[in-house]
Amino acid sequence: YGILRSDWSSDVCSSDLSYISSLTGVADPSYFALTKDQRYLYAVSENGTDSRVNAFAFNDTTGGLQFLNSIASGGSDPCYITISPKQNYIVTADYSGGSLSVYDLKNDGYLGQLMQYLVFKGKGKNKQRQESSHLHMASFSPDEKYLYATDLGADKIYKFDVHEGDSVLLTTGTPPAFDVEPGSGPRHFTWNSNGSNLYLLNELSGTINIYENRNNILHLKQTAVSDSLLAQGSADIHISPNGKFLYASNRLKGDGIAIFKILRDGTIEKIGYQPTGAHPRNFIICPNGNFLLVACKDVNEIQVYKIDSQSGLLTDINRPISIQMPVCLKFANVSKTK
Repeated sequence: YGILRSDWSSDVCSSDLSYISSLTGVADPSYFALTKDQRYLYAVSENGTDSRVNAFAFNDTTGGLQFLNSIASGGSDPCYITISPKQNYIVTADYSGGSLSVYDLKNDGYLGQLMQYLVFKGKGKNKQRQESSHLHMASFSPDEKYLYATDLGADKIYKFDVHEGDSVLLTTGTPPAFDVEPGSGPRHFTWNSNGSNLYLLNELSGTINIYENRNNILHLKQTAVSDSLLAQGSADIHISPNGKFLYASNRLKGDGIAIFKILRDGTIEKIGYQPTGAHPRNFIICPNGNFLLVACKDVNEIQVYKIDSQSGLLTDINRPISIQMPVCLKFANVSKTK
């Protein structure tokens, strides 16, 4: 893990970039999440049957990380981790395990025990990529009442009711799942600000599904193309803070970011494509909406792009950040120290 500082409100953000801290000794970290109060960070180690979940204390004055504890993962190869709304649990999506794992959190930030382990049995029409269930993302709805999870292997979005004060966190929702077009491979999704629309990126088909959320039921309203090369490597998806633009990363062929305008009815219109370095598995948009940073894993760089607030298009500022195999980016507020 590497912690870097920059003034991202500036038009010359990377000129102020400075190294703060790093932490080693965690095998194959692939995704992490930071608590709302920035006191703790939780990360998965994606390492087959030896995968683990790790807890750290985060010092938002110095930017340092302190290792707390680590426990064995409930399922193999967890690739996503999220923190419950009241910060009492964490949930991981376990890719090879085809499962969701729920762990309780202690008041001091330490990981407790595995509280729920939900295994899914499914497959899709892509015999190479969909031979079994592959959970890829789990995230709480904006109203915090539900958890949605994608199954890349079975072409489903699972829905769960959330009971944070009860003995179990998750129970089967109504309906328990939403079907995605066969062979799509649902991967990551994002909500608009009020939760009325969900935008789902499909890894295998390279499409984006837009769902209208009516009375907590998802209704498909549009399917748009993100990856026109059919490389089966679409990866990450985010909406700009002003709610006007949608961005999606594609890998394996023509690596880059597809750019869409969000129309008044929530549907999208493709307006551009920004080539990037190889393997943009993850990217993030600055909280102020000025910059988009791309973790280009295979070229060992975080590439920085200026966002045009009017057009939504991206401009490479040509100040890449060198870092070994970046795969996950998050922003935190760190006090400026002497």
